[in-house]
Amino acid sequence: EEELSSVDCDDFYFSETRPCAPGTLGEACVRFWHRNALKPFAVSPPPAMGSSEKLMVRRLLLHDVCHVLLDFRSDWPGQLGVFCFIAAQRYCPEFEWSARRLAQVYTTAAPWQRDDLACAEADARRIALVAPRLLTMPLEREWDTSLVWLKDQLKIRKMRTLRAIPNETRGEAPSSSNGGE
Repeated sequence: EEELSSVDCDDFYFSETRPCAPGTLGEACVRFWHRNALKPFAVSPPPAMGSSEKLMVRRLLLHDVCHVLLDFRSDWPGQLGVFCFIAAQRYCPEFEWSARRLAQVYTTAAPWQRDDLACAEADARRIALVAPRLLTMPLEREWDTSLVWLKDQLKIRKMRTLRAIPNETRGEAPSSSNGGE
């Protein structure tokens, strides 16, 4: 609870139209949204929020920012990576539960991505051991901060690069022309 006391959720939103200097967290988030045909997630927080509500709101609002900071794509391994990173930071048992369920669903639905899913989970959990607890940080104030500098300050380093699998962003099975690889 103490960690969240200095973090505000009022008027917390990210704008895809706000001008951003090249190389900043904001510019990287806008590129992520455009590349993936997404818009920033908007939540109207309740008037009076306790710590658990604040944590849930921040989890939703910072999801795409975590993708950018952690270098996880928007595909299934990338989604699992973000969920596992948040879970490994041990905010609450529900985050761990949802990461484990998501891993089961993705592995069942796309067994050809098993290796990439396992790599994403392992990378996310390793990064979470050294990175600060991102949901408790006022990242909304870092929009104009250099992405490289911010990642360095947060001790966020990608462990390995996941191999590319055709059609993975749509969750489709690989075509037979590529032999399942």
